Amino acid sequence: MEKYGGKNIQYELNGLKCDKCDWVDESISLDDLENWVDKPCPECGANVLTSEQLAHLNMILEVADIVNSLDIPKDPNDEEAEMDLLIDSSANIKLNIKNIDGEE
Repeated sequence: MEKYGGKNIQYELNGLKCDKCDWVDESISLDDLENWVDKPCPECGANVLTSEQLAHLNMILEVADIVNSLDIPKDPNDEEAEMDLLIDSSANIKLNIKNIDGEE
């Protein structure tokens, strides 16, 4: 899986999944997402990625780019966190943040 980002925020895309069935393709890269807008799920035919979902993701990535452009000094006492982001077919955003040690 390809990693993206910079010194303050790093991220990776874990592919696409259908909200209507169990279809998942983890090989889909960030650069390939535009090719999936308004495309049917290979298993059930539901729309896999809407333009609204892609727009939400692009806004989030723009914020990450802005944060990465800032010269934020790293404090050795700072905790690192991991964030899982899911944008479903209704463009609802689910965010789960946990410390690297596993605490939520």
